[in-house]
Amino acid sequence: MREHWCKKLHTLIAEHEDCLMASILHYALAQGYAAYTSTLVEAWRLSIHGLSKPLLDALSSNHDTLELSPDEDYTHDAIAAFGILEAKRHRQRGVSIAMFMGLFKYYRQSYLDLLNQGELSPEENNWAANYLHRFFDRIELGLCSEWTTSSDAERMTELQAASRLMTNEKNKYLTLFESISQPVILLDA
Repeated sequence: MREHWCKKLHTLIAEHEDCLMASILHYALAQGYAAYTSTLVEAWRLSIHGLSKPLLDALSSNHDTLELSPDEDYTHDAIAAFGILEAKRHRQRGVSIAMFMGLFKYYRQSYLDLLNQGELSPEENNWAANYLHRFFDRIELGLCSEWTTSSDAERMTELQAASRLMTNEKNKYLTLFESISQPVILLDA
């Protein structure tokens, strides 16, 4: 029976990535997180796809439970890998763990909202909600473990490298715009 539930949840997630993307973007805008992140729809689509991939992989392999263990190292968990990578990228841009985790809670909510659309029976919905909670718990444990185990010196080195990259990008565009003899007009939405 659980194999059937895995397939149903897999189909639901795979067929509704656009709904998930719209949902998280709505939460980010409504709760003020979009001021600190990209508002490009494609960036949000990529984040949903990045989160959905390990979830779909786990469901495809019929992992009917993602229960937690006190002895597990979640920093090396395949499910947590995307969340850890994104947390590192946000940390390099100066985003605090509280801000990152706050927005991440709305990612979780977006997936749970999808369940509440009524495509699953109540029993399937309860199982799927628990599955999603454990999925997001694994990611949160992994990224919090990684975030807190890096030393101040490592974070400083990380920020300095990110600063160098931003300075190089700024200089590249400054050189580009200074070399153009014609006026340039930049328009936003």
